[in-house]
Amino acid sequence: MRPHRQTGFTLIELVVVIAILGVTFAVAIPSFSNRRRYNESDAAGAITLLLERARHTAAERGRATRVTIAPSAARAWLHIGESDSTPDSSITLMLPAGTTLSAATPRVEFTFEPSGRARGDQLLIDANGTRTAITVDPSTGDVRRSSNATP
Repeated sequence: MRPHRQTGFTLIELVVVIAILGVTFAVAIPSFSNRRRYNESDAAGAITLLLERARHTAAERGRATRVTIAPSAARAWLHIGESDSTPDSSITLMLPAGTTLSAATPRVEFTFEPSGRARGDQLLIDANGTRTAITVDPSTGDVRRSSNATP
């Protein structure tokens, strides 16, 4: 006779799975409950997040990271390293209706160095009578947003 072996999950395994699900929901639910109407500040936030991620990429990889944005086309290109060759990725910026990007030049560039330093132009976001400027601090690499900016 063979001994009968029980199958299934132990109480500890079930508790661990429930705890993981609880943490996942605790993180995910605020992003759904705090959804705002997509407006100018969200467009500025998305572009700011893109630039901050480029800054972190430069620090993590130890290579300069450049973001080039074409305001008229609402497109962005990411270059990692110093080469001017094919971009590492291309992004279409999703802008809400009535939101436009503008700059003093046809293409705006932001470059982040592994040391934390940065250089970049000014990108303007116009929506609903509000103008937001996005710039970078050359010393710290911080991405800055200022409302009601002038060109």
